[in-house]
Amino acid sequence: MSTHISIECPWRDEDEEFNLLAFFKAKFDELEPALDLSVEDLDDRACFFEAEIVYVQEDETSVFIQYDVTYTAYYGCRDQDNSGVDERGVTGVRQGNAWIFSVHVPPPPRSTYEEF
Repeated sequence: MSTHISIECPWRDEDEEFNLLAFFKAKFDELEPALDLSVEDLDDRACFFEAEIVYVQEDETSVFIQYDVTYTAYYGCRDQDNSGVDERGVTGVRQGNAWIFSVHVPPPPRSTYEEF
C-alpha cells in the first residue's frame, strides 16, 4: 500500500475564477485515505456519520483542507442520542502538477495501563 496519494492539479487560466472548494469536494473519494475519520477518542460509543470539506486554502507550495467529521452515539440505558462535529485539517504539498497527501495512519490503540 502506498504511503501517499496524488491528486492532479486542474489546469486553470489566471483570468478564470476557479472554485477550489468544489474541486476537492468532487475529489473526496480520492482524498479520503488522507483524512482522519476515526471518532473513538471523542466518545466511547461514537459511530462515524459523515465527513464534509468546509474550507480550502492554497498557496504556491501547499494546500490546506479543513473538514468536519460528524459522529453519533446512542446510550441505550438512558434512551438518548448524542451527536457532534469535530473540525480537522490535512495539508498537502505541490509537486509538479499534483498535490501530494500522506495517507493517514491511525495511532495504535491505548491500553488500560497507559491511561493510568
